[in-house]
Amino acid sequence: MKVKFQDHFDPAYECIHLLTRHFAPPEGLHSTQDVVNLFAEKSGVPLSELTPLTDPVQHAEDYILQNLDIPEETLRFYFDSSLGNWVTLGSALYEIQLSGIHFAQLLNQQRLPALHDLLSRILDCPIESLKTVDSLPELLRFLRNYPRIEHYKYACIQVFSDPEACQAEFSQIIEQATALFQKVEAPFLHLIDKAKHLFHSNQHPAFQDMMAHVPQNGELIFIPTLMPLDDIVLNDQNKSPSYLYYGVFFDAFDALVKKYCQDINRFSRGLKVLSDTRRLNILLELKNQPLYGQDISDRLNLSPATVSYHMANLLYENFVVAEKQGIYTQYSICRPNLQAFFQSLQNSLL
Repeated sequence: MKVKFQDHFDPAYECIHLLTRHFAPPEGLHSTQDVVNLFAEKSGVPLSELTPLTDPVQHAEDYILQNLDIPEETLRFYFDSSLGNWVTLGSALYEIQLSGIHFAQLLNQQRLPALHDLLSRILDCPIESLKTVDSLPELLRFLRNYPRIEHYKYACIQVFSDPEACQAEFSQIIEQATALFQKVEAPFLHLIDKAKHLFHSNQHPAFQDMMAHVPQNGELIFIPTLMPLDDIVLNDQNKSPSYLYYGVFFDAFDALVKKYCQDINRFSRGLKVLSDTRRLNILLELKNQPLYGQDISDRLNLSPATVSYHMANLLYENFVVAEKQGIYTQYSICRPNLQAFFQSLQNSLL
């Protein structure tokens, strides 16, 4: 495998993550401090060990948010999902921009397919379902029966009516935010070289399992990230190139987890999660193959809301992993983490 290291943070990615977390936080996590508090609760690592590492990140985040001269209602329009997940108009526009689509430069015949692509990302629906949407009345008819909240539908109408204006305004937000990020990133740049060095020696089971999906004869782009802290995300797996977004605090957090891995509260939470028969049945279904949420719902005769609730519990304890594949999310069992949990429990009790 050929690894290409990016030797700098991606300011746009950092600001997209920061703003999405602030206005549409998964698990109610609005800030760096919220993420650290949850990590401490889940892992048993004392906050006193974590805050010296992460307080400077919180200060950088506060500086960006306090100096971003954009009306809050505008930021909410682009980054508030109202559902507490990462699907927002801003994230959809960012993905479209990365793919090289600029509405102001499109020919007339290219415009509608690009709009369908954007709408499918906002609504998290198959692009094929939008094939009849070729005008604003048709879009309104489609949205009338589509199970999304009004915030999303309003965003779709605005984008369909004037995608050039929305893309231009979004670009202005990101341009201003990234300029602020670049003013505060200097104290963290040394972490990039450290992360690159530790990448080669990372033996964490979940990381090794993730890397197994990268083609051995393919190319991997290593992108260091700051605002996600310890998150590691692999995009476009099984493709070349694959993109690895590597949280520069991953190794430091992992070392602290190992230091405090005998925390009894973690065992209690893990066993409680595994005591529910529906969650056990989900794990059994995932044992042989990854599945989408709808697949789990159909196989176990559970409502989508019930599946989402139980997946959130399993994800909280890292017993499963969620992978974004285009506009869908695929779940798979995380054998290394399950094995590590039971091995740690055995070592402590037996």
